[in-house]
Amino acid sequence: MMSHQSFNQSSSNLQHLANAPLTFQDAVQLLQQKVTRRGINYALNRLTPALSALDNPHLNLPKTIHIAGTNGKGSVAHGLSHALIQHGQSVVSYTSPHIQCYTERFQLNGAPITKQQFSTLFQKTAHCDRNDDLSEYEYLTLMAFMLARDTQPDVLILETGLGGRLDATNVVPTSMAVITDIGLDHTQILGPTLSDIAEEKAGIIKPNALVVTHLDHPSPVLEGIKSAAKHQNATLHWATPKQHFQNRNLALVQTALSAGFEIEPNKTTSIEIPIPFGRLSSSSYHGTPCIMDVGHNAHAVSAILSSEKAISEWIIGMMQVKDIHAVLEILIHQNQTIRLCEYDTTIAHTYNSLSDKHKGHVSLWVMGDPISPNSLFFGSFTFIEALLHEAIK
Repeated sequence: MMSHQSFNQSSSNLQHLANAPLTFQDAVQLLQQKVTRRGINYALNRLTPALSALDNPHLNLPKTIHIAGTNGKGSVAHGLSHALIQHGQSVVSYTSPHIQCYTERFQLNGAPITKQQFSTLFQKTAHCDRNDDLSEYEYLTLMAFMLARDTQPDVLILETGLGGRLDATNVVPTSMAVITDIGLDHTQILGPTLSDIAEEKAGIIKPNALVVTHLDHPSPVLEGIKSAAKHQNATLHWATPKQHFQNRNLALVQTALSAGFEIEPNKTTSIEIPIPFGRLSSSSYHGTPCIMDVGHNAHAVSAILSSEKAISEWIIGMMQVKDIHAVLEILIHQNQTIRLCEYDTTIAHTYNSLSDKHKGHVSLWVMGDPISPNSLFFGSFTFIEALLHEAIK
């Protein structure tokens, strides 16, 4: 393991890591320092020199499926990966964020890479960040490109982290675009309207590409996607409209398989596509049955309410950058029982951050408190991660 002194030196100049022994924990510490210093960077310009230093792995990728949207990206990526594997394809997928471990973001044929593989990828990539100025997500995206280059799968599946047009994954020159449901989220970065957000998400559409999306998007979203596809001379493939949100995700998977791989829907009905953890997942908290969902926006709330899932109460933990007030408006209107968890007051909403009109409808819940059977833990990935860590202590 690196010494404290060499670790500090490396955190300011990552190329020195090329010859230093590196553990998984070292890599995680360095990535978390990037988050602390830099946060989110919604731009592509800083990636050019880093990609060049790695001999441009993004220009030598296998057949690529690129997924953007507000909700459902992870489920669609997961579904496509498992379906393709069951049809004999080798698959690398890159998703974000993770719930418990960074390795979850990188899947080789449906299984997370090992911590040793992660450390090796991190070290292989270290010299490209000469001035240590990449964000965590940018660095991880470069690692995904290197993983695909090293393993040479039949298919690479990329999930955007934020938006699409300026997301780090969008340096790929060609790909099939899959656009999931779109709602208001990250409005401070992507814009205040559905039209603005749709334009950003549709920014992943490449010239002459295949595009898979829903036919029943709201009008501003539908027009934005159609316009972007026309501009790129791309071919649109419409998923059959479905109501329940997981059926909507499955419809996108089936349409993408048909459009890009000539796997017809009747050949996917028998395929078992497990839903990733954190998507209305049945779980337990200190022995009491519960549900966990990482939806973290108003669109996800509406989708869950339409699922007819039996929910006794909503226990919410959301990062401060998320619009908790829009979430509360829907839940209050639907007469739901709401509790708030201040799981990390440095990053999460607290009771005092709520508006006065919402406070009267919300009570506090502290980790370790009892819950009612079928409580729904809902909110940011960091909330679900904190719950899982607390439950296993």
